[in-house]
Amino acid sequence: MVIYLNVLRVMSINKLALDSHKNIRFGIQTFFHIGDSIIPYAHSHNFYEIFFVTEGSAIHWCNSVQTPIESGSLIFIRPEDTHQYLDSTQDFAFYNLVFSKDTFDKIFSLYDRKLIEENLLDRDLPPGIKLNQGDIEIYKRKFQRDISTLDLKIRSLHNVELLTSLLPLFITSNFYKVNRQPDWFQKLTMEIERDANYTKGVNYLYSIATRSREHVSRNFKKYLNVTPTEYINHKKLIYASNLLIQTNLEILDISDMAGFPSHSHFYNLFKKEYKTSPRKYREKNLLSYI
Repeated sequence: MVIYLNVLRVMSINKLALDSHKNIRFGIQTFFHIGDSIIPYAHSHNFYEIFFVTEGSAIHWCNSVQTPIESGSLIFIRPEDTHQYLDSTQDFAFYNLVFSKDTFDKIFSLYDRKLIEENLLDRDLPPGIKLNQGDIEIYKRKFQRDISTLDLKIRSLHNVELLTSLLPLFITSNFYKVNRQPDWFQKLTMEIERDANYTKGVNYLYSIATRSREHVSRNFKKYLNVTPTEYINHKKLIYASNLLIQTNLEILDISDMAGFPSHSHFYNLFKKEYKTSPRKYREKNLLSYI
């Protein structure tokens, strides 16, 4: 039997077990697992998952390879991975964040697809990192905030912020090393992702870069093949598109929350990126919450 604690509501055990293996077409959802609630058998799913161990330890069996995991372990599970947890301690517990293939593709569309495939998708084992104690406490609070938030709109905002702060950790661990980006540049892109700082705009990026604007611009073109403005706008559009399909917020409010200087600017950039208007995008992809 599987028990999931959903951030939207606590549902019956059987209903949750069924819902957890349905197709996740759009959006992001957060869950918590502990003790007997953890799936005891090898399984896979048709969505992406990031799990974060908060307490205890276990053996993570994945694709026929066993790896010890403990508090601070952060693992990126892909749809084709088969995994389970073995020999877990009594206090073993973890959060996980699940998100659709559509969401993954939107977030990573800015990066070189070949490098993403080589360093995140085509590896025999899923990417994993070990957080330091300070980051463990930070992400405990972030996940707990999502679990305890019942308001749908706020919960959706938290989920988007959480995912966009977690994914750069894996990019830095894999993609950035292969691409030989300098440390200051890696830290800059991580900081701009943290807590949706990209909504503060390109001037905020320049202000925390500790480098001249010209130097920053050259590095963005060199390593990401975009200008800083294009990078920031892309992140804002991902943020806005997730709010469109996960909340009932007014489109003008979403434009403001994503940090666009004018509604017409948001509309024009959105239509250029997604080949449709924000309203039609929402109608096509709207996520229905039961």
